[in-house]
Amino acid sequence: MELLKLETRASDAMAVPSDLVIAACGYERRATAILHSRLRASRQRVAFAFEEFSDSARRLANEVSYRKANFTLLPLSGEDFEGAALVFREYLDPGYAPPDVISVDISSMSRVWYGAIVKELALSTRQADVIVDFYYYPRRVLRAVTDEAPAEFTGPVVGFSSVSTPNRPIALMLGIGQDAQRELGLQELVEPSKTIAFYPDRAFGYTLDEGRRLFPNASSKPRPYERVQYRLEDPGFVFSVLESIAHGLAEDWRVLFISVGPKLFSLLGFLLHVRRPSVSVWRISAGTRRVPVDVAAATPRLSVLRTYWGAGVAMA
Repeated sequence: MELLKLETRASDAMAVPSDLVIAACGYERRATAILHSRLRASRQRVAFAFEEFSDSARRLANEVSYRKANFTLLPLSGEDFEGAALVFREYLDPGYAPPDVISVDISSMSRVWYGAIVKELALSTRQADVIVDFYYYPRRVLRAVTDEAPAEFTGPVVGFSSVSTPNRPIALMLGIGQDAQRELGLQELVEPSKTIAFYPDRAFGYTLDEGRRLFPNASSKPRPYERVQYRLEDPGFVFSVLESIAHGLAEDWRVLFISVGPKLFSLLGFLLHVRRPSVSVWRISAGTRRVPVDVAAATPRLSVLRTYWGAGVAMA
């Protein structure tokens, strides 16, 4: 299917019923935020349940909450791209009464999982159009994390890489998170000739101070940097900015997208590849070294991105 259109929805969009709801049952209390919203009755409710740290107290408590809310729990590894893709494929086009509106809460999902969902949407041959609403509750850290797990995997995301002319220089579209030192490490690994660093706004609890120091908004040696601040609460507009920048770079650069910032920004990278396959999407993951960190949802903040998929022609 083609990604026809994207738009930001009001935060009360969840009051509209959907045919299928997909969420993630993990080891952070943010995972159950969707259960306390105005989510109305839907035909099917499914939650990917992390196999990792399945015996943690928070993970077990979340499982009880999801079962009480009549969700079907499907155990999956957070690194299982094929498993998530297969599950979503079966629900997307079951052969009878396919869902017209799907709600996906990515707040506690692994990037692998919602990357698989986006890829299945792009590959699907179903005839009927479908609307997919992606929900994102930004996190509120409950305790300071002083020791981040080292990266176990850094490289192209399955299904989101591209082969470009090797003699072109690399332009890196880099989504910044809370640890700007890690982003600098990525710089050394990728060695881009040009970097555009994207920062979320303060309204969602992020600070730019460290990023401003490490990524000055000026051409500097040995590599030029540019800074772009974006509003998490308006993902539809942010996507239009990303697509415009990628379009401007495409002719002369190999474009690489990496986000270690908010999960919503990573989602926009996957969608950008669907629209512009020449953009390669990479990820950085601690994998089996990941340390579970309990975070709460920074309610009432909520971002909703509505996407339209079908056999038509994509709209700008």
